[in-house]
Amino acid sequence: MATEGHYKELVDGYELIKSVNGITCTRKFMDSDPDATDSLPEIGDALDATDDVLSTVVVTQIRITKHGNVPANQLYVISYSNTPGTSDNPDDPANSDPDNLPISGGLSGEAINIDGEKTGVKAKWIWKGTTTECDQQLFKKIVTATFKVTRRLSALQIGTWAEYAGKINNAVFRIGGMNFGIGLVLFEGIEHEEYRNSKGERRYKVGFTFTIKAQKQPDSSGYFGWNYNFDAVTGLFKEVVHKDTGKNLYESANLGLLLSGQEQP
Repeated sequence: MATEGHYKELVDGYELIKSVNGITCTRKFMDSDPDATDSLPEIGDALDATDDVLSTVVVTQIRITKHGNVPANQLYVISYSNTPGTSDNPDDPANSDPDNLPISGGLSGEAINIDGEKTGVKAKWIWKGTTTECDQQLFKKIVTATFKVTRRLSALQIGTWAEYAGKINNAVFRIGGMNFGIGLVLFEGIEHEEYRNSKGERRYKVGFTFTIKAQKQPDSSGYFGWNYNFDAVTGLFKEVVHKDTGKNLYESANLGLLLSGQEQP
């Protein structure tokens, strides 16, 4: 939240730059005018909270120097940016949309092994154009996508995060502007790094890693996630449950709770 006082913005010090890497802005204020009534922006304040674009451009740095050969007079250079990783205003709890958090990730394939000799009483895989059984080890790639979402927090919640690790989503999960259906997202775990914020307070940059598994059934338009395995006999993905309890291979939880809440830069 901006600091009220006798601050005056120097209009000639305003510079807004739009580039392929985002938007940056520089503003200058001085505190030597007793009749001035401007407020001084603080870390996390938006450039223009009423504008859809400029509301994403927030204060990332405040540089204080002296001016006018008077030790008591200070010049404030305020730097703004909306590059990934900059924080929302910490005083506005509405700015906690997980979809606005910076993400990184990639797409890869998980190899599964199919034993051609053990897919039934008689092998189900043959060489095309023949009746000859393909009695050897086969490999099939299952597409997976990994996302890491970064948040800045004031405390580590290792115990809570451990309860979610290894579980899949029990509700639609939104990340990177995309919605993923129930059972498609697996929470792998976290990695964290300690730092000090602009006020000298201890903070943690926490990366939450998720892996998405969304396989398309050959005879269906739907997608099948972590509790569905490839059945080498039928060539289809089937749900796997425990013989005695009927429980799924993966437990589920509301993974969206991991990313909700207010960031604390």
